[in-house]
Amino acid sequence: MKKIWTWYFDKWGRPLLFFIIMLACFIPSVLYQQPTLEITLLVLTVLTLIAVLASGLRLLIRRRWIPAVISFLTPMITITGLIIFVIAVVLEAAGDTSGDGYADKLKIPDNIVINDPVNLGFEHNRPDSITGLLKEKMDFQLYNGIQPGIFEYDCWLKNTGRGHVFLKAYEVTHNDALSVETLRSRSSITIDSAAGEHYTRYETTGDFTIYEGDWGKPYAARFEVWFDPADGGPERKLMEKVYKIEGWMR
Repeated sequence: MKKIWTWYFDKWGRPLLFFIIMLACFIPSVLYQQPTLEITLLVLTVLTLIAVLASGLRLLIRRRWIPAVISFLTPMITITGLIIFVIAVVLEAAGDTSGDGYADKLKIPDNIVINDPVNLGFEHNRPDSITGLLKEKMDFQLYNGIQPGIFEYDCWLKNTGRGHVFLKAYEVTHNDALSVETLRSRSSITIDSAAGEHYTRYETTGDFTIYEGDWGKPYAARFEVWFDPADGGPERKLMEKVYKIEGWMR
């Protein structure tokens, strides 16, 4: 450990290089909407930033003025630039309230059963009142993610065999397919066997996005759970459920 520590700080540019690499990895990771990956890279970025500042302090003590100034200024300028960029993006998004208009004229039917997604919040924790349930039939539960239009889900299955489940989604009144290009891959869950006496709960490891629609303009969407068997057999629909949702505003 001491050798690694010595090697890391032996050249003043190494901590700076590692900070830039981790920051360059963290920024695009946000686009993949994988909370575990984002948090891991964020922690590593913060740790490398602390190392850069420690290296700069070490250089100041040794009176190596130019490397010390570079070590302090580079992360400061980089972070300041990122903050300005994020503020500009947020202000632009806040100023654009038009959205895509998809849900403007849609009506929510009152003659069918419509469910509300359960809110997860920033912690992504499923409530015990749901995860502790012993289901007596196949079921599906949709969750709201950190923003409207971003979702996760659980499904309870038994005796399906090995394969993957995935979602298809449709607007109820016009039967428009929703987010076709990304929904299947983003909602896929691996099923090991789903065998046993009780129904097994499976959950998404990330989230998926429904792009059609805007914040504050709910509409009814039918979510279908499909199973793709590992043995190459035909895909089959397992169940469906209607939820009131909002689309994600780009």
